[in-house]
Amino acid sequence: MFLLIVPQSKELGNKPVIAGHIQVRPNTAISGTERKPPLTSEEMISKLNWFYSLEMNQVDLYTAQSKRQEDIYTSRTLERVAAIEQQHVDNIAAMIKKLGANPTRLGDVIAPLTGQIAGKLLGLAGTVVTLKADIKLEEKAMQDYKTFLLHAGGHEELFKLLWNNLIDEDLHTAWFANKVRELERWP
Repeated sequence: MFLLIVPQSKELGNKPVIAGHIQVRPNTAISGTERKPPLTSEEMISKLNWFYSLEMNQVDLYTAQSKRQEDIYTSRTLERVAAIEQQHVDNIAAMIKKLGANPTRLGDVIAPLTGQIAGKLLGLAGTVVTLKADIKLEEKAMQDYKTFLLHAGGHEELFKLLWNNLIDEDLHTAWFANKVRELERWP
């Protein structure tokens, strides 16, 4: 069961869009056997707050991990990934405010703390274990972004933000997986 509404955009005009294996035209709804309405503003805000907390956790997770790496390339990459995740935090916070709410205070407190603790602990386990855990986290984020995309409705700005974040998470996963293969090949 899914609902996908691709909003009209200046960039796409009326060109078809590929979403997964589905090709649709802008402003077209695709659904399974049962049509599901787009999320309400409150539901969007709730989902965005989930991502806000997740992304804040990732900022501190990757920052802590970067400080535990002996390899400068891995360390600098984790710093860069943390900076990209911080852009996600900032963009999601701005979207929540545009929808008339404020980002969750709980996320401001708990997510950085859990990210720092997890980052320090994973850093002790070694680079391969750390990156494999990061891959699992990124895969969860990607799945959640995909699900949100399918239910985000015709909100063009939100749709673009979710796609951008999904692509970033996918790129992070690819780098992590490639580095794991390299390290397992050359111990």
